Amino acid sequence: QYALRGTFNATPPRSVVGTLYTDLNGDGTIDRDGTLPDDPVRAGGRVFVDYDNDQLFDADEPFALSDANGAYFIQDVKVGTYKVFADAPDAYL
Repeated sequence: QYALRGTFNATPPRSVVGTLYTDLNGDGTIDRDGTLPDDPVRAGGRVFVDYDNDQLFDADEPFALSDANGAYFIQDVKVGTYKVFADAPDAYL
C-alpha cells in the first residue's frame, strides 16, 4: 500500500510537507523502529495537491518530487480543503 504522511501549513505561504513511503502492513504509520519490517521510503514520486478531486495530476496543481529520503515539500497551495495524492513510478507497482 502506497502512503503519504504529512502536515499542512494554513498560513501564507501555505504548504504541504511530508514523507512518501510504502506502508507494508497497512497500519497508516511509517514503521522505521525495527520492531516491524521497515516501510521503505519512495524517491522520485510525484506528490500533488488535487484541486479538482479527480485523483489525477493536472497542470495547474502544485506538486513536488520526493527526494532520496521520501521527503516532499509543496509550496503555494491555494486556500481550501484538498486531498494530496502521489503518482507511483512503475518500479513501485
